[in-house]
Amino acid sequence: DIQWSIGENYRYEAALMKAAEAVKTRIGTPFLATLTIRGPFRPDNKYLNTNWRKSPSWYGGLIVDCFVHASAMLRLVVGDIDTVSTRTSSNADHLPGMDTMVGHATWKNGVSGAFTVTYACLEPKYELEVTGTEGSVFLQRRLDGPGYNLTINKETETLTFGGLEAEFLAF
Repeated sequence: DIQWSIGENYRYEAALMKAAEAVKTRIGTPFLATLTIRGPFRPDNKYLNTNWRKSPSWYGGLIVDCFVHASAMLRLVVGDIDTVSTRTSSNADHLPGMDTMVGHATWKNGVSGAFTVTYACLEPKYELEVTGTEGSVFLQRRLDGPGYNLTINKETETLTFGGLEAEFLAF
């Protein structure tokens, strides 16, 4: 078999790998996943102000550009997705293409879930929760510095970012 791999550091983030392990071993049978992303891309955002983002050559705008990271995280933590149904919209004039998405997904392992994503917002929020028959995993992007707060069955720890080095070593 040949595996096609896109440079995606989320697969190597310690907090995400720990969350994935907890979903498999510490919460019983997972059955529900919810993801909320609020990623402000204001007009002065340095990541927005690149030629390839201001004038993209693809359809879908920031949803296609940025949600690839969340997709990699969902696959790592929850598993392979079976079906997806979404609605997208464009709500900020300064953002090219779609900037908001609401959806429902079912995973091959039986988990059902919902996600809301927007880049046309003012305040950041990044949360993933997976509920199982014996507990839950709650992953939250820290707002007071780089990293994540990871809560597994009511026990919380803070982890820093660090997936880039492991990603490069994997190539």
